[in-house]
Amino acid sequence: MGVLARAVGERSNLATPEQWVVDWFKGGTDTPSGINVTEDTALHYGPFFAGVRIISEDLGALPFPLYESLDPRGKRKATEHPLYPVIHNEANPVMSSQTFRETLTGHAVMWGGGFAEIVRKRGVVRELWP
Repeated sequence: MGVLARAVGERSNLATPEQWVVDWFKGGTDTPSGINVTEDTALHYGPFFAGVRIISEDLGALPFPLYESLDPRGKRKATEHPLYPVIHNEANPVMSSQTFRETLTGHAVMWGGGFAEIVRKRGVVRELWP
């Protein structure tokens, strides 16, 4: 008997696999309602998608200025800082700063974290990609 046959059982085959094989391929087990729910299938449910969209768009639309501290106290917008155009205007050539923030917020809501790749040119941040 082969290793795979021992692992899944003698009567398990492609036509009638063991339940754990089916669950593994589906990405999880069914919920008490009998419906398999994953991150992808949840987005097909209108209220869930609407909730993710509303949270992402609302947080993405908030102003996101870059400030520098003044001595001894106070602050001012750091418009001459090299990171300012990336954060304020355009995160990368295909995304505005707002779209970028909306995307990362959506990722954080759906998967628990929003991560970005930092593209540097000569040590200065030039682009952020989700």
